[in-house]
Parts: sequence; C-alpha cells; structure tokens
Amino acid sequence: MLCEVPIVPHELRRVESICQIADAFKQLDRVAVEILDRVNTRVENQRKCLQDVEHRVLLARAKVGKLKGSKKAIQVFSSSKYPTTTLESYEPLFKHNFHLTQ
Repeated sequence: MLCEVPIVPHELRRVESICQIADAFKQLDRVAVEILDRVNTRVENQRKCLQDVEHRVLLARAKVGKLKGSKKAIQVFSSSKYPTTTLESYEPLFKHNFHLTQ
C-alpha cells in the first residue's frame, strides 16, 4: 500500500510551515477516507455473503422441519458439490497500490 503524506521540514518560516502542515493534513484526510471507504466496501460485501448464508440456513431448517416427525422412510440424493474444488479466493483489502495526489 502506498499512501504518501508529506513531511513538513523544520527549517521553514512560520507561515510556510503552517501552509505545509495544512496541506499535509489534507492529504492525510484523503488517505484516511480512502482506507475507510475500502474497509466499508469490504464490510458490506461480507455482510451480503453472510445474509446469503443465513437465507440458505433458514431454507434448510424449513426443509428439515417438514421432514421432522415423519414416519415414512426418506431417501436423500445429494450432488457431490461439497466440498467444492473451486474456492473463492481471498482478496486483500489493499491488493493494488494506490496513489493519492494533492
């Protein structure tokens, strides 16, 4: 991850230092916003995945509830899709370097 925030040199005059500090804070704010946006996007994506799993669990519970207490013999056919051979690969939050310009 490449986020550049300028360092203020100490040998500047007071007015120049204040301007440089203000610019550094603006850049720091941009970097912080970018990082938090990426985190929020990841959280939303994971929340959607969790809701999908919860929906599947509810459907499975409903199906089991229908079979519960039944006196009939039940034969279950299942595809061999679990465990799967294709796994969803993990994507790092900061996979690509990003540059924020002033």
